[in-house]
Amino acid sequence: MLRSYGRRDGAANVQGVGSLPTVRLERRLGQLPRQALMDIKRALVFALALEVAPSSR
Repeated sequence: MLRSYGRRDGAANVQGVGSLPTVRLERRLGQLPRQALMDIKRALVFALALEVAPSSR
């Protein structure tokens, strides 16, 4: 699902999620709205078949 959040359209690909050292994060590109973070969280829970406690939804 693609949504517009702010000045530019974008997408989060949660299929290739991995970790990286924070030293590789050079600069902040912007800030996502709360709804965008919730959409990403929901996609990660689905993709990783996680069970989430009702209070953290």
